[in-house]
Amino acid sequence: TAFSGGGGAGGLAIEYIDVTSVTSVSVTRGAGGSRGSNSGGNGGTGGTSSFGSYCSASGGGGGGGRNNSNGYGAGGNGSSSNINCRGGAGALEIGGDSFFGGGRTASTSSGNQNGVAGAKGGGAGGARASNSERRYGAAGGTGIVVVEEYY
Repeated sequence: TAFSGGGGAGGLAIEYIDVTSVTSVSVTRGAGGSRGSNSGGNGGTGGTSSFGSYCSASGGGGGGGRNNSNGYGAGGNGSSSNINCRGGAGALEIGGDSFFGGGRTASTSSGNQNGVAGAKGGGAGGARASNSERRYGAAGGTGIVVVEEYY
């Protein structure tokens, strides 16, 4: 049996903002990373999420595929905010944990395997299959930015 690396979880940014003079803010929600190529390549890095220029959080790195020795995806990081959190790194067939949810574990059925997608910023799990089959690198989780309204 052979395995691929899990994707890293996205970072988290929490910022306290006085919005009394703010009329609009551009919000970007980063996309999840892509799975590795059909030949067992590395997974893609998750996208960066941001709340205008106030704060941002980068996505987690993609995990290494069967035919690559790039290992596991690094966790993303929050930046420019009051509270910056790093996402957990992926591990052998396990996605990294995010602040809001755990990474996923490997898929286990036979055949060419794709990692199991993460949720709430968690990294995707790597894949497990026989040595003759491909294991795609798992996708990195998206960055998370939290915006709360209070009076």
